[in-house]
Amino acid sequence: MSRLSILSLALLLSACTVGPHYRQPAVTPIAAAPFRSTGRGLDPAGDLPPRWWSLYNDPSLDALVEEALVHNSDLRVAAANLERAQAVLREQSASLLPITSENAAVVRGRGGATGSSGTGTTTTTGSGTGATVSTTGTGTTGSLTGATITPPVTNGVTETVQRYGATFSYEVDLFGRVRSLIRSARADVAATEATRDATRVTVAAATTQAYLNVCAIGRELDVANQNVGVVEKSYQLTVKQKQLGAVSDYELSRVGVLLQQTRAAVPQLEGLRAASLYDLTQLLGRPANQVPDAASSCRAMPRLTRPLPVGDGAALLRRRPDVRSAERTLAGDVASVDVATAELFPTISLGGAINASGSSFKSATSRTGFSWGLGPLISWNVPNLLAARARVQEAGAEARASLARFDRTVLTALSEAEKALANYDAELRRNAALADAQAASQRAYQLSGVRVRYGSISQLEQLDVQRDLIATQTVLAASDATLGEDQVAVFRALGGGWQDAPVIDPAPRAIGGSGGIKPIVRQK
Repeated sequence: MSRLSILSLALLLSACTVGPHYRQPAVTPIAAAPFRSTGRGLDPAGDLPPRWWSLYNDPSLDALVEEALVHNSDLRVAAANLERAQAVLREQSASLLPITSENAAVVRGRGGATGSSGTGTTTTTGSGTGATVSTTGTGTTGSLTGATITPPVTNGVTETVQRYGATFSYEVDLFGRVRSLIRSARADVAATEATRDATRVTVAAATTQAYLNVCAIGRELDVANQNVGVVEKSYQLTVKQKQLGAVSDYELSRVGVLLQQTRAAVPQLEGLRAASLYDLTQLLGRPANQVPDAASSCRAMPRLTRPLPVGDGAALLRRRPDVRSAERTLAGDVASVDVATAELFPTISLGGAINASGSSFKSATSRTGFSWGLGPLISWNVPNLLAARARVQEAGAEARASLARFDRTVLTALSEAEKALANYDAELRRNAALADAQAASQRAYQLSGVRVRYGSISQLEQLDVQRDLIATQTVLAASDATLGEDQVAVFRALGGGWQDAPVIDPAPRAIGGSGGIKPIVRQK
């Protein structure tokens, strides 16, 4: 009963912990307030959908983002990192379980009455049979690699001795060292999971951006080719007029310069479009020669049909994976302070051993050959107090640095969202003005043709009007592309796209085989 009372008291005391108690920092009302940036293209009351790219209502884009979320190489790295963190957590959690060790040996030999000291323990029975087998020694004796076999105690008689043994030990986590390690590992798993989700946000946004770039540049390329066709007609007409003596060489040269300038824009756009297609292909985890047909055929950038649902600061901070990762990193660093503090105190373990030794199984399990022991063990490597306290201060300083990084992450998330919303609203208004300018330039060019036919303006004056039209069309097409970039920047800053994501496929798509590694992906 006294031993049971001691054991119960030790288990009760194991609930005690040392070090700081972690509490998740609360976000201030100012940080959770609605965004300052407002505009007709924003919906502050709306909730950002998990699959925000579906707002474009483009099935091709939906399929591409889905493929990227399954096969992207960066996501495969993030999934492997999470798998490693989960394995570390399982390893730390196993520290709460008893450690057992079993051994069995058959030793043929001869020894004296007192046996050999060796590295193991010697069991002496009434019949003079004993053997020691130690698997914790560093030497190698006999034919057992990594085991030390000491001769049996046989009083000078050569005998065969059987020995069986089992030990167990259980650390009573009196000061919370083991539980603090587990909390730290659990926080690391959550932080790594948040990092994987942040990678999903980046991959979804990058894939959408690459697809929009391909479509936008395709539109710019069509506009450039249309402009080349229009200017070619003007040049051919001017050539005929020159042959009739209606215009001079100077006027023909001016039209020729405009034609070559317009043609020069086409190869540049073709190169940019090819580069965007290759960027998209890499994001999908495909080799460069497997360009997706759905993207290569896109010639018009998809547009949003309703204002962007942006919510407020509180929703943003709940959604952003990097904020969650920073908070979980902070929790892990606080747990590390607990671990460093617990190292100042002794370690208490409960242990036991059972040994049986004899010339036969019957004699080994007899009263004289069987032995056992059970009891607590207190071990305390009295630390250098100055060094130990310095380690506690070091862990505390790292925790304070993590708190500062968490605060910085919150501020960065709010700032990125505000900047993205402001840029999008500004470009939206600019794009509307450019659309009006294009309509006006188109109308002016049509009127210039009438005035040229009636002789009220010259061919060169109409050329200036045509040049203005081409410039306005080019700027508007570039603004459409910038508008798409700003939209994706808003979605990326809002931190959506990781919820309800598909399972990551660990299989490589550019190399054959797995290098002898069996991939395991448990998380979603």
